[in-house]
Amino acid sequence: MDSPTVVADLDQPPESPQEQPTSPPGLPRERPAAADLAVPPGIARDAAAMVDAALVDTALTEPQRALLDFERRWWRQGGAKEQAIRDTFGLTPTRYYQNLNSVLDLPAAAQYDPALVHRLQRLRGAATRGRRLA
Repeated sequence: MDSPTVVADLDQPPESPQEQPTSPPGLPRERPAAADLAVPPGIARDAAAMVDAALVDTALTEPQRALLDFERRWWRQGGAKEQAIRDTFGLTPTRYYQNLNSVLDLPAAAQYDPALVHRLQRLRGAATRGRRLA
């Protein structure tokens, strides 16, 4: 009934020469030198840009991107902004601005559209300072 179990002897080195550890048993293996892992600068920049783009795409949801896109282009539309908010999002202006302010605090928003986000944060800060002084 008892089946034989095979247990690897951890004190014995691996059989194949490719798997030979470079340090004595029981000690961690040596890590490759940093120079061996270096990536050419152009490739590193391209890879970093791709990672940044992937983070931007996954970090903001579609409704969050829609808020920023609307805020970027709303002034081109005719009529009052409050009515455009109701027509576009089906939200009251108060709820729209609450959502927009929460999106402005996300780091991914600044990566998505840095100029717009920083401008809106500046305007929000100026309005807050104005209310404190009044």
